[in-house]
Amino acid sequence: MEIAALDFKTALQTLRRLGLLLETDARLPSVASLIAGEPISGSWWSHAFAQNIFATLVQFEDHRDVMFTKLISGKVTWCTEHSGRKFLLSAKRERPGR
Repeated sequence: MEIAALDFKTALQTLRRLGLLLETDARLPSVASLIAGEPISGSWWSHAFAQNIFATLVQFEDHRDVMFTKLISGKVTWCTEHSGRKFLLSAKRERPGR
């Protein structure tokens, strides 16, 4: 199995376990930090593992059980379809003025 496939498998398992992963963040769990094996400050595009990070994000985009939105701190946040639905239902119930 090639490295990019292992990176995707690891990232998907982590996403399923946590429910949410940021695309990139130096403090919170993120796809970029997971693939790089270290927190990334600034852009992940210039990191040595940028190609692996990009390949994983493309696979997330194409996966039927994964969705993304700008959720935490206005950053791209990946979530499983299940956790995304739970979040949306919760947000709908908690909407002010209802």
